[in-house]
Amino acid sequence: MRGKTYTSVERNFLPEVSPDVDLDQVRCMSVLRVWRHRPSDGNVQLMVRGAEATRVVTLNSTGSFLWQLAEDHPTLQQLVERFATEFQLPWDRALRDVLAFVNSMIAGEHLRAVPS
Repeated sequence: MRGKTYTSVERNFLPEVSPDVDLDQVRCMSVLRVWRHRPSDGNVQLMVRGAEATRVVTLNSTGSFLWQLAEDHPTLQQLVERFATEFQLPWDRALRDVLAFVNSMIAGEHLRAVPS
């Protein structure tokens, strides 16, 4: 059985983002997924097609906010700043929440962090 072949771009994806990373040097990119914004509650639903089935991942309001921002490939610095402003959070709390979201999305292969 052959192993996965990686392109030069894929080798640059970060497997996780640590709190000590230079936030201006990492961009977030959503992995191509079918998604929709539900006007009834403002949440985003991701349609994830796997090898055996399609599943739906529903993001809450904060996750939906960050997901929609990621569509523009922002730096982590930009994500944290916008998140802190939108939800009126102190910087350290916003950083912790954004990193938790980004890392969970990376683990689920819904988002990628790329050094810029």
